Amino acid sequence: MQVVPLYAEVDHSLGGRWTSLRTAGREWLWHRADPARAGVTPGSPFVDAGGLE
Repeated sequence: MQVVPLYAEVDHSLGGRWTSLRTAGREWLWHRADPARAGVTPGSPFVDAGGLE
């Protein structure tokens, strides 16, 4: 079995929201460009379904 590193990025200014979850060859979190993402805070309605809180 091959072990593949997994990398996670979070945005602390958005309450620790995960913004990326990737391996060397794949991004696992879907996202789309949406200006509403800039104003998201913990507890806000989803702008899209691409991250974790």
